[in-house]
Amino acid sequence: MHRKVQGVSSVSFLCKYGAWTLLLRVWGVDFDVATVCVECYKGLNMKVNAAFIFIAPNADSAIHRSVIDSPVVCLTVVGVGSMNEAESVAVKLASEGVTALELCAGFGNEGTARIAKAVRGKAIVGAVRFDLHPGFDHRSGDEVFH
Repeated sequence: MHRKVQGVSSVSFLCKYGAWTLLLRVWGVDFDVATVCVECYKGLNMKVNAAFIFIAPNADSAIHRSVIDSPVVCLTVVGVGSMNEAESVAVKLASEGVTALELCAGFGNEGTARIAKAVRGKAIVGAVRFDLHPGFDHRSGDEVFH
């Protein structure tokens, strides 16, 4: 039984080297869910462009930033000091081609929803969860940043 899910599609093909490949595309990000030969993999450009945003007092996105570029994932890590800065950074990252955003637990439920709304249709948003964040004196990010 096949179900159509918004934002999800798949394609299968026989590569020129004879290996069947199935790609699953979720909101613009390709996931290889079957074997693909090395030569075809090189030509598919299947690298995921992702970002992790953490929120902390006195963090500055212009200073607290790093990029880890591996063969499969290019991960940008950015620190922000406020929800307003986080929203601006998330929108900018999405406009630069980031398709997956992971938010630290400090965003809480409200902050996560705010970022997801800001990048809707451009990037998917995931979140690390702590009900009471150890870095914020065991308070929720909703309490600290709102």
